[in-house]
Amino acid sequence: MNFSTKLARYFDPEIRDRGADYFGQGRVSYRLLADVAAHATVRGSRIYHCSYEVDQDKRSGDITIQMECDCPHFLRGNSCKHLWALALAIDRDPWGFRVAKSKHVAVEDFDPLFDPADEKATASIPWTDFKKRFVAELDYTRFQNSGNALADQGRPRALAFVLDVDATLEEGDLVLRYYYREQLPTGKLSVFKPILLRTELPRNYADSKDRELLTLFHKECDGFKESGSSYYRKNGSIILANKRDDKAGVLLTPPQAIGVLSLIDAENKLYTLGDSFQKTSLKPFHVSSQPWHFEARVVDFDKSHFRLSGAMVQGFTFREVSDFTVLAGGRYVVLDETLYPSTLYERKHQDWLVQLTQSTPVTFPKDALDMFVAEYSRVPRSPAIQWPAAFGWLEETVSPKPKLRLSHYFAFGEATIHCEIIFQYLNEHIASTHDVPSWIDQKTKKITLRDMTAEANFFDHIRDLPNIRPIDDPDIRAEGKMVQLYPKDLIASVETLTNLGWDIEFEGKRVSVVADFDTVVEGETDWFDLTITTKLAEKSFSVPELIRKRQNGELFIPLGDDQMGIIPDEWLRRFDTLSKFGTSEDALFRIPSHQALLLDSLLSEMTIDNRSVQLQTMRQKILDFKALAPVEPHAEFRGELRDYQKQGLAWLEFLQDFGFGGCLSDEMGLGKTIQVLAMLLRFHTAGVRPPTLVVVPRSLVTNWISEAQKFCPALVVRDMSGASRKWSSLNESPPQIVITTYGLLRQDIGSLVKHTFSYIILDESQTIKNPSSQAAKAAFLLRGSHKLAMSGTPIENHMSELMSLMRFLNPNLLNGDHWHELFKKKFDPTNPLFKTLTSALRPLMLRRTKVQVLKDLPPKIEDTLYCDLEGDQKKHYDELRDYYQRNLLPKLRDDTWRQSSIVVIEALLRLRQAACHSGLVDKDYLYVPSAKLEILFDKLQEIAESGHKALIFSQFTSFLKIVSDRFITEKIPFEYLDGQIRDRAARVERFQTDPKIPFFLISLKAGGVGLNLTAADYCFILDPWWNPAAESQAIDRAHRINQKNTVFAYRIIARDTVEEKIQTLQQSKKVMMESILEGEGSLIKEMDLKSIQSLFN
Repeated sequence: MNFSTKLARYFDPEIRDRGADYFGQGRVSYRLLADVAAHATVRGSRIYHCSYEVDQDKRSGDITIQMECDCPHFLRGNSCKHLWALALAIDRDPWGFRVAKSKHVAVEDFDPLFDPADEKATASIPWTDFKKRFVAELDYTRFQNSGNALADQGRPRALAFVLDVDATLEEGDLVLRYYYREQLPTGKLSVFKPILLRTELPRNYADSKDRELLTLFHKECDGFKESGSSYYRKNGSIILANKRDDKAGVLLTPPQAIGVLSLIDAENKLYTLGDSFQKTSLKPFHVSSQPWHFEARVVDFDKSHFRLSGAMVQGFTFREVSDFTVLAGGRYVVLDETLYPSTLYERKHQDWLVQLTQSTPVTFPKDALDMFVAEYSRVPRSPAIQWPAAFGWLEETVSPKPKLRLSHYFAFGEATIHCEIIFQYLNEHIASTHDVPSWIDQKTKKITLRDMTAEANFFDHIRDLPNIRPIDDPDIRAEGKMVQLYPKDLIASVETLTNLGWDIEFEGKRVSVVADFDTVVEGETDWFDLTITTKLAEKSFSVPELIRKRQNGELFIPLGDDQMGIIPDEWLRRFDTLSKFGTSEDALFRIPSHQALLLDSLLSEMTIDNRSVQLQTMRQKILDFKALAPVEPHAEFRGELRDYQKQGLAWLEFLQDFGFGGCLSDEMGLGKTIQVLAMLLRFHTAGVRPPTLVVVPRSLVTNWISEAQKFCPALVVRDMSGASRKWSSLNESPPQIVITTYGLLRQDIGSLVKHTFSYIILDESQTIKNPSSQAAKAAFLLRGSHKLAMSGTPIENHMSELMSLMRFLNPNLLNGDHWHELFKKKFDPTNPLFKTLTSALRPLMLRRTKVQVLKDLPPKIEDTLYCDLEGDQKKHYDELRDYYQRNLLPKLRDDTWRQSSIVVIEALLRLRQAACHSGLVDKDYLYVPSAKLEILFDKLQEIAESGHKALIFSQFTSFLKIVSDRFITEKIPFEYLDGQIRDRAARVERFQTDPKIPFFLISLKAGGVGLNLTAADYCFILDPWWNPAAESQAIDRAHRINQKNTVFAYRIIARDTVEEKIQTLQQSKKVMMESILEGEGSLIKEMDLKSIQSLFN
């Protein structure tokens, strides 16, 4: 049986709840001593120490447990949350105590609060009994017949917050009470009455500020829990302070108190409750954030003696201690009906205050002043003293230099790094654990004070380190070692602290961070040779040598007798990435020249001695790329290019000069085809060259030919997409541009590889995203001087698609195993290789959005219309979902579910269809109404009546057929297009020009490319697709150049179905594509089993 189970009856239920919270928040650090004891530190408002000791009778087997904690609650005779948190930690520990169910367990000096059987038996409690736990103990006569504050709610009321000074002195935290006043018939306010306020204010509170103030109050107090009278009551996030008294209120702990009370004071609703409980004793009260400090003073006592006394100080203001009331252990003081924060608790000056202000004076002989100064300076945590100038002693505060002293520590087979914090003051080295506030120089009569504020700021540096952990072992802490790190976090921590001005020592040697490297680049042909060295303590090291040392587990580089060095993790990652691009030989890296872009990306932040003319030329071209001047089209170009298109033309010619393949990734509707045609016109009219091969989806053949005839009639274009095509004709009468399709590319690759083209251009290049597809394999075999890809969505689902694209454009750029491994992993923009890749590919991928370049383009407004499945449709969907939950999910396992991915995809397809229309899954359900169609036709009626046009997209042609049948029934004119339609151009022309045709039904796949439908200014996506880019492409059929109206795009989503989950997943894919294309950093393939399971919930 668990240890905590046997102890439960000794802990109040609320205490157990609060202890469980502490355990769940990781506040417990503990150590087990065999099966006889456990010692722990628990982080609460401060560090508390608690323990269990277990004694088992050898004869009976009965167990006696002694428990201890140094928290105030335990010291008052109660079991506490810290001990319960430790009990839960022991339960979770495989070496923790286990107690036989039959054995009797008793806790020394504690009586059980209840019998566990009683706790389980009470499944419910009548309200009449329950409320007695909170109100039965109240003695209303002490409030002069105030009555139940909530009984009469007829009169308007105003809330007041009352600080109970007497209760605060007892509790150790500020106790704040709730009171109220009623508006009398005369218009005046009544006397104050207490109120038991739990959560919301009653509605008849006249002051509109009351609700706002209470909301702020609860928000500021977040992190605490309520407790009731003799029974703890969990409700909200505040500690109720009516456990041992009879007025409801809350405990305010130090971090929140001043801020919370200031909010109340600003509304003039703060009062104080003095010695009496009478309502007339409430007085207005105020709050200040300016702290008071305690300082010692040396004053004359008699002719031969000085007296050591004290006073409270705020800036240059001094007040006698007797003027103050000290609250909450010295955390606050009250002066003239105002609450101030105080440093008495923080600096542990409470005892000093008591001793120096009591009636018996503390004195010392005047002729022993120097001796007193010396001794006083060595007293731990002694208050500051204002020394009179006549004494001849000069006091100054010196800024410290922080130092972290590191050492290895091995325990239980685990290595950790222990850290000792040292502060260097001139020639003095003071351990952070040393309480001495100052030290003196007798010769110069100089007192040097520690700068405690600076030390506290340096401690913040330590606390901000990732994965830093306090050391709880008192024996180790006694050695001055306060915190510890794991070795894996050491280098980053040392680098961070060094940058913040810390000195670091390890095993007695000073640690230096290596950040200055001499890099020389040479090589002109197939290889670049990089020699990277650094000099430490007059000794030279090559970077490949340092990498090998780290790979062998050496965190530090020995630099003689008194110094060690480390390489920052960021530099090491950079060099490690560099080594992946080539080979490291002795003292140099050898990088193949085809990796020049990646090399430049890595070296961009380094100072290098570039002796390679080849690399110099390349780097200059990259710099030129960043400031490309627009290029005008050829004189025979018929039309006008916009400024961004002229810059696109410049980029295309930059790639041409550079000899790299690139991808024009402008957003749909920005005229990628026109830019490429303008480039080809300039290219082919400059001289006789082999033809350009353009590979397109079949649906775009006509568009390419018509665009070429319209804008570049001087170009000789040949359509090689028909049955009469002869590739041998290219040798007899070569055209300048040859257009074919991806299907024919696969079929005719045997003939195509016999030709060498000037350009090979792939339009909608995402067609080759799968490197194993026949289209991709054929594209890789094509031979050409230049290669270009065109796609608004070069990455649709997975990073590997980028690798396939680059294999076509620049075959040697990403051919290392490290890239294959990167693309297998889930997208992570923080990966160093990914950052390098993004930077290196930036010159090769040009993407502009309409928002960036078309200032005159009307806006695009996207919205989601949600509908709820009802009746038979909902019943059908729920039955289908439940079927897959019962019969599919139990068969999926982490290690094998991908083998069943076809079954998973089929199930998700059916759920998506059912969310659209039950008839898509079973034709017998065609009669069942569709929630989506109801909302769609409501919108379409408004659009038709207002004279606008709309595009309606769905990936399910069967769903479009249902919509078209309804159009026919209701005699509504429309056009229809899916992948089987051949006369696309004619249908597009009719829709664009005939005002009587308001609607165009289009399958998502057929409508994603090659359509200009600017006559429409409304778009409807009837069902979400896994790839959000496909939806964006569809919407951009209308939102493109020549659109005059604002475009409204609506996605119709069935609530509480798989469609909502798809929406969430779409966002991750959108981030991935934007990171690659804009330099900021199969969906099913990237998902884990948990994500798959969530789709069926």
